[in-house]
Amino acid sequence: MRLWEGKKILIVEDEAMVSVFLEDALQEIGCIVVGVAARAGDATAIIDSQVLDAAILDVNLGSGTSHDIARILQRKGVPFIFATGYGSAGAPAEFAGVPFLTKPFTEDEVAQALELVFNAV
Repeated sequence: MRLWEGKKILIVEDEAMVSVFLEDALQEIGCIVVGVAARAGDATAIIDSQVLDAAILDVNLGSGTSHDIARILQRKGVPFIFATGYGSAGAPAEFAGVPFLTKPFTEDEVAQALELVFNAV
């Protein structure tokens, strides 16, 4: 059994095509997608109402970033992965060590990032 199988994952992504790809990829590798949010407020509501094992956060959400969502997840002890077209450049120091998926990414890269997250827990 792979480390991520059966894990409950939140997707925070404002690009519909990317969120659909992530949802399909996560389900294909055996994860349970507990929610998909395109806005910070929706993500916070899911975080408050669901048990999560991890999250994948698009760094840029419309007019803001997902940094506040990341901070909430850190306080709750929920690991996360950032997804961005810009790589780890410009990430605040407080998120050093957080895995990054650089868009466009593959299903295998999603699995590798989850392996990093769940090996660290």
